Amino acid sequence: MGNVLSDEKQQQVIALGRLGWSLRRIEDATGVRRETASGYLRAAGVGIRPPRRWRKSKPANEGTAEASEPEAEGAGAKPANEGTTDSMPRGRAGVRHMSASIVAPYVELVRQRLEVGRNGRAIYEELVDTQGYTGSYISVRRFVRALRDSQGPEAKAVIHTAPGEEAQVDYGEGPMVRHPETGKYRRTRMFVMTLGYSRKSVRLLCWKSSSCAWAQLHEESFRRLGGVARAVVLDNLREGVLAADVYEPALNPLFRDVLAHYSSDREEINARPAACSPGMRSHARSRGLKLKQADRAALEALTHRGRESVRVLKRGRVLQLLAEGWTVVRAAEAVGVTQTTVRTVRRRYLEEGLGAALNEKPRPGAARLLTEKQASEMVAMVCASPPEGRARWTVRLIAQEAMRRGLVPKVGRETVRELLLRHDLKPWREKNVVRAQARRSVHRAHGGRAGVVCASPAFG
Repeated sequence: MGNVLSDEKQQQVIALGRLGWSLRRIEDATGVRRETASGYLRAAGVGIRPPRRWRKSKPANEGTAEASEPEAEGAGAKPANEGTTDSMPRGRAGVRHMSASIVAPYVELVRQRLEVGRNGRAIYEELVDTQGYTGSYISVRRFVRALRDSQGPEAKAVIHTAPGEEAQVDYGEGPMVRHPETGKYRRTRMFVMTLGYSRKSVRLLCWKSSSCAWAQLHEESFRRLGGVARAVVLDNLREGVLAADVYEPALNPLFRDVLAHYSSDREEINARPAACSPGMRSHARSRGLKLKQADRAALEALTHRGRESVRVLKRGRVLQLLAEGWTVVRAAEAVGVTQTTVRTVRRRYLEEGLGAALNEKPRPGAARLLTEKQASEMVAMVCASPPEGRARWTVRLIAQEAMRRGLVPKVGRETVRELLLRHDLKPWREKNVVRAQARRSVHRAHGGRAGVVCASPAFG
């Protein structure tokens, strides 16, 4: 830390931070800059109030007033029950925005697609393809966001576990602590193990993470909890998971041995990686992929016909195997693709449909450097005689002459080379170029010139 405060000033800053004061208010009261105060508060493990956005005002009945009651009354502040929350103005603004949006005529279609889980990009592409929508994607995204806000928060599933059934582990950001060797403040990592039933947790600090430290932290957490959970749910950390997969993850060998050591019944190790959001675990426990009846029939016809590319056939086969209950690992090995490809195909099918899962989106590529007219004019120039004083055309001469004659504003030698290669022209070799000449010559069998042929005299 750049600024070192006295012990009295440090205690004052920490005490004000524990009272819930903002950094700006602490700066006004103590004269300590906000950056310095925030460093000491983080080092002491005191939470910092986030800055309030100027566009959104916090409801009066939920916030904590910074001024005391006498100060608030003296300033003429309104009572808390007279304050207005930001939900009503934002709702009216959202309705007004939705009615004036260019996407408003398609509100029913957008609402139906949102109900089935389609995202803004998929809705935009469907509007362009099927409804003739001419607006921008930003308008669709803004309309979708306003529509979601007007519908209220989405219902979330609450996961209940039995006592001792599940423990969740993850890494977090710890406080700033002075390192015993260097004497400098360093950011620590916080290991957290939380029981799913009681939410009792163990928090341990470490300087760095490794496979060995990961195993030791688990052992210390089990010792402090006084037992071992039946299942350990972890994020896809490299210390615990080598290859992430929802159904068949590849665990770190050291972590697997640690769990096997604590498995007293010698059954299969029940540790499984899951997403950070607890709501994703219910999806992770469900195997397979549910295909629509029409999509299933289309895949059957696609694989039996066999007229598509190998890439499309493999993706169709991946969808069929996932629908049959195959795991990502088994489907990837059976089809001969990577696990990332299997997950991408499944995600595209769930978000955008069968067409997006099988086919790639169009790739326009870079614009052509030469138009058809410019290319034809340059080819005609090369087929003609070279400039005066030059025996033959070269790539550099063609580029310079094309710009001098105004055929193209700018062209490089590589572009000229590709143009000549595409038309099979080699102007530096006389026999590959046909030119109109007044003098006629006789060529020998090997291509050499025998001499000029003169016109025969007229006979009377």
